[in-house]
Amino acid sequence: MEKKCYISKLYICNFKPFVYETKTDKPYFTIDFRNDKKTSSMILSGPNGYGKTSIFQSIFFALTGTLETGEYVYGNRKLQEHMIINDLTKCCFVAIEFWDEIERTITLVRYSDKGNPGVLKKIEEAKDFKTFIIDGEFDFDDLLENNYEEKTRKDIADIFGEKNILEWIGRNYIQQEHEGDLILKADKKRVDFLSKFIDNETIECYKEMDQRAINTKKDIDILEAEIDDIKKRMKEEVKDISGEEPKCEKVFKKIEFIWDKNLYVDTEPFKEYIEHAKHIKEILDKAKEYRELRNRDLVRNIRNNEAFYKYYILNSYSPNSLNKYMGLCEKKKYLQNLLLEGDILWKDEVQEQYLSKESIDSLHLIRENRNSYLNSLNDKQFLYEQVENFRKQIKGHEDEVSNIFENQCPLCGKNYNGNIISLSQSIQQAEKIFEESSKIIDDSLEKNKQVWQTDYLKFKKNIERELNDEETDEKIYIDINSKEKFSNQIEILKTELVELNELMTVSELEIFIDNIKFNEYYKNVHEYPDVLKSFKKVVDSIFEMIEKKLVNEDTEKQDINMLVYEENKNKITHILKEELMNDKLKEKIIYLEWKQKQKLAHEYSVNKKIFDEKIVKYKELCIKSKKLEKVLKTKNDARKEYLNDLMKYLEIPLYIYSGKLIQTHQSGLGVYCFTGQNDELLTEFKMSTDKKDINKRLDVSHKFSMGQKNITNIALMLALKKIVKTNLDVFMIDDPCQSLDELNMASFVEIIKNEFNKTQLILSTHEDKIASYIKYKNGKAGKDMIMYNVQEELYTFTE
Repeated sequence: MEKKCYISKLYICNFKPFVYETKTDKPYFTIDFRNDKKTSSMILSGPNGYGKTSIFQSIFFALTGTLETGEYVYGNRKLQEHMIINDLTKCCFVAIEFWDEIERTITLVRYSDKGNPGVLKKIEEAKDFKTFIIDGEFDFDDLLENNYEEKTRKDIADIFGEKNILEWIGRNYIQQEHEGDLILKADKKRVDFLSKFIDNETIECYKEMDQRAINTKKDIDILEAEIDDIKKRMKEEVKDISGEEPKCEKVFKKIEFIWDKNLYVDTEPFKEYIEHAKHIKEILDKAKEYRELRNRDLVRNIRNNEAFYKYYILNSYSPNSLNKYMGLCEKKKYLQNLLLEGDILWKDEVQEQYLSKESIDSLHLIRENRNSYLNSLNDKQFLYEQVENFRKQIKGHEDEVSNIFENQCPLCGKNYNGNIISLSQSIQQAEKIFEESSKIIDDSLEKNKQVWQTDYLKFKKNIERELNDEETDEKIYIDINSKEKFSNQIEILKTELVELNELMTVSELEIFIDNIKFNEYYKNVHEYPDVLKSFKKVVDSIFEMIEKKLVNEDTEKQDINMLVYEENKNKITHILKEELMNDKLKEKIIYLEWKQKQKLAHEYSVNKKIFDEKIVKYKELCIKSKKLEKVLKTKNDARKEYLNDLMKYLEIPLYIYSGKLIQTHQSGLGVYCFTGQNDELLTEFKMSTDKKDINKRLDVSHKFSMGQKNITNIALMLALKKIVKTNLDVFMIDDPCQSLDELNMASFVEIIKNEFNKTQLILSTHEDKIASYIKYKNGKAGKDMIMYNVQEELYTFTE
């Protein structure tokens, strides 16, 4: 809002003592600050405890969103309770309508659906409240129906043209509790508070100018670096070279170098190409030294990879040889499992590829006889159990059975009438017969068992004989299966061995490089351990030979460029094969040097043009920087002047207001202020009753009584209100009467009615006489003030 604005109406619902009203149409309460369509000041009156301070706090909360949490004791428990929302199950909001001089209305709302008890120990912005800024007057139903965009403190400050709404509160609200009074703060906090007024006036105005000065300085620094770089490249003028372009052709046909081409583009890095080409020439010129150095590195690398020798040797065998060996190992493993007499022997499918026909037939017969034996054994056991159970059931009841079946056997039908023994006696003798029968059956089964066990022992001896004939090794089997994991290491070993053989031509090594020769000589994988020893012996002998030669010839101390070696070590073997290309390489170097001179000549002319353009731009930036420095110097001078003027503007009303409010004290009339001895900066803010040697005097905070301190704080805040401009022209004092006696109060009323005639004042007092006096005196001066008795107006809305 660009014009002066004031509070028009205040809406409070379920906030602190104000309940969520259910007896009226609307659940909220309205306080109207307008009288005859004009915004008026207001004095809140009535006894303590009816919500005067809560009205101030509702305005404070709407503007800042500050949430206070508290703790109270309930029995033996400490409870965390929400200190703003009255009924946590209901919605809570505070809404303020602001009205400006052109009669534009906006509404600021802090709203929460419901509250949650907090556990916070510090003051912070309420997270459970949403903030809305609505064009127009407040409408509760519209608030519930519309989904307004949420706003922040920054948005609120921007509406009123403030940098920070908390700073506005600090200047325009004197709370009933005086702990936060500016006069009671430490000197540093006073300085910080007052410095913001000076900075706020200048920062926004010159913010863009400061940034432009910083950016210009950065541009100058970047341009200076670019100009220095161009100067280095233009250090020596190179004229266009004359004469015919030298012949150019690729030197190495079988080796790829980035610098070795048939055709070049003029922008290529010929200087680097020349260096690389000279490196190759050095290798050819010192072929013997570089060959021996490469031999040493190769054999050392090979020995460092000794752990992979076994995989390299196994990889040299033909797939057929390896597969054959793997098959023998798997056969051996199968035969060993057969001897364990588990499911593999008796149940699993026979792996016929590992057994002779005789062994296969024998195993099938053994399984058949064994299964027959087991089945007979099971049948005999079943029959035995059935008969035994029947015998137990009739034992002791033989006579009854005989009588029931009339002395005739129910099983075989034999009639025992007229027989020597009766059916009852025959049943009693059956136990002996049963035991004899069991022995006969057991003897028969045992004979069957001996037959198949004898066959199994013969089969087992045959398997053991075959196992003894197998020469496979489980470790070799594992290594063969693992070699694929080390294919990269195997390939590196192969490459290094081939390169070493090309450089040295070691006949003993060739058989381990050529797979055809290797498989012609080593056909059986069983020989692998011996082959591995032979390979290691060959590598060790080469290593000893090279090391001995290096020691004897002191090759490592030869004039060898190790950077050249490291750059080309993987290509040295191929380079040394091209020793006849040395002359062509010299021609290539001559051609590259010619192209480099041609490139430099062209770059000089281009750089000269760029240099001239950058110099022009550099001068323009320097001129711009000087102008900005002059403007910013003027700003700083103005800031110093503004600082001095501000303190002068503050000192006069502070002296007058403090003198009027305090009336008399032991050292004079009013209070003076001291801002430090630095004319360019506010370094301290001291208040004293004696201007002479004020920097050596005690601050009033250490000298005055508590009542005098409170009055001095009111005078200071009124003085700040007088000199600081703001669009939100509202000033609030909660119960100033507690610090003022009747004489002080008369002076206070004189100040507010004369000095702040257009400012909207919101005051409070619990004394109706003082409230009536303030209303009367302001009314006589033409300042409209509403007297609002909180007890009478809000009693039914409080709990």
